[in-house]
Amino acid sequence: MNYPVQIQVESTERCNAQCVMCEHLYNHNAVRRDFSKEGIALLEKVFPFAEEVYIHGIGEPFIAENILPL
Repeated sequence: MNYPVQIQVESTERCNAQCVMCEHLYNHNAVRRDFSKEGIALLEKVFPFAEEVYIHGIGEPFIAENILPL
């Protein structure tokens, strides 16, 4: 009863779009990284309780190197 029903996992902080209103354009994806396998392992305990899991956020999910395992 205390687990989240929705989880948002940012698969990557990187983005290949050039949107003028976004910080990615101006910082050129500096210090951006992909979600780690270790992070996924930490969340595996709560995934069964979630009704929805989103694998995107600010970054472009399909440029993440680990998008398929995620």
